[in-house]
Amino acid sequence: MTVGEYLLLDIIGKSGGALSENSLGPWFNKSAFSLLWKFPHKLTCQNFLNHMAYLDQNVIKNIETDISKTLIEKGIMPSILYLDESNWFTYSDNYDNSSELLKKGHNKKHRNDKNQVNVALVANHENIPFIHETYAGNVHDSVEFPTLIDGIVNRLNDLKIKY
Repeated sequence: MTVGEYLLLDIIGKSGGALSENSLGPWFNKSAFSLLWKFPHKLTCQNFLNHMAYLDQNVIKNIETDISKTLIEKGIMPSILYLDESNWFTYSDNYDNSSELLKKGHNKKHRNDKNQVNVALVANHENIPFIHETYAGNVHDSVEFPTLIDGIVNRLNDLKIKY
């Protein structure tokens, strides 16, 4: 499978409700897609993650920009935007400190012993996401907020959004 096929399946699966990457294979096997689409390997969470590793932040931002432009062309405008910052702890280790994102920080689950990633999501009033930013897990939201706002305004300007 290609990265695009994995992304397409994930999007289709999630369009019907919450679906984790662990549940992608079982969902697919029960869906009508299994009659139409055959793969040489199992749809596992690890295979999904292996493919997603090919997407760096620049590729992801380009995809996000293309999707945002398409939404705007279809008349779905981000006239009112909401920003939500959150974080997720991971079981991934960062022993060599090579990851810019995976850092120990404070999270809602009180797993301060685990590396985490912080994410800010910008959605419109219909809850349709337009822009996201990821940042290091050890950076507090209040510290990152001014940089996030500047980045969001720049990306909105690039999309030629009037605010």
